[in-house]
Amino acid sequence: MKSFHSWMGMLPNVSLDATGLIALAELTVLSQRTALTGASCLADTFVLCPGIHRQQEANKLNDGEYPICANMNSGYVFRIENQSTVNYLQSIGITGALTTVVVKEDRSRLAAISSFIDLSGPTSSAVLYVLTAVLSTSSLAILIAGNDKWAASILGALMFARLLNVAVVHRRRSANWHGDVDLGQHHELLVILSNDRWICISGVVDHLKDVTSGQWLRDPTFFESTLTSGATVIVYLCAALASNATQAGKILMLVLLLVNSGLLAWSNGMYGALRMKGYVLQQHGEPTKYKRRLHMAHDLIEKKKRKDWAIKLGLIIETNDTSETDMEEKESENHIETVMV
Repeated sequence: MKSFHSWMGMLPNVSLDATGLIALAELTVLSQRTALTGASCLADTFVLCPGIHRQQEANKLNDGEYPICANMNSGYVFRIENQSTVNYLQSIGITGALTTVVVKEDRSRLAAISSFIDLSGPTSSAVLYVLTAVLSTSSLAILIAGNDKWAASILGALMFARLLNVAVVHRRRSANWHGDVDLGQHHELLVILSNDRWICISGVVDHLKDVTSGQWLRDPTFFESTLTSGATVIVYLCAALASNATQAGKILMLVLLLVNSGLLAWSNGMYGALRMKGYVLQQHGEPTKYKRRLHMAHDLIEKKKRKDWAIKLGLIIETNDTSETDMEEKESENHIETVMV
């Protein structure tokens, strides 16, 4: 049987000294996974993809948007502060349509082991996630067996960097302020996202507060920032030292990082929900399209039998007798005035 090094003569004579730069690619698949699951588990250590140094930026995936939101039962208006929730709503929102999301408690039997391995979501998504970890560990085993010390050390160092990031995310998600407790009331929230995307979130009021208020990932402490900085330096060192690996080792690392990126992105796309602090947010039904935002507002006002929340959001004008026709005429007049100006 041919040895690992004997295959090197059969490989293309192409310079792959810059292979390590792939690890520095600004991909967000790892950050997206952290945002979708609301945490990071121990098994994530073995999921190697480009962008390891960006996992702590998972709370920036909302692009700085904190959308205004109204409780259609109480009339209270506030902003959604949970960046992961905002990122999920952005991903399912459609311009000119009202999308309904339901919040429920996560009663999955797999939730008990989520700190060690996250197998939540559809089976297909979980299988793809596990496959990325298996490919990483198998690649490390092949490199060790082939005595490619540099390549094996680099993969081991990347896993250590992942472990540091996992530990920091686990510590940072401990923030748990969500206001006072309400007793089992079922409420609905209307969220106004950018680009005219509208989301109706339905659930028990305490559950809604847990996924919309407070912090998801608190600000890191000095110790946590030090660990994160160390992990980032390790990733850059791995990129710099990758040129010392054998040609076969470079190819294996290159293929591993690229394939894992595709598999994890596919897994994220099939996840179909958001898990956050013991709750699951999931789209319910198909989005309802509207020709006017006013029509959407009047449908919800008719359903909830109150309009104070719509007035606070600026969806309708506060008058004693406001009809849909009057509002449409007012919008048309404003449009004509704007065009004339």
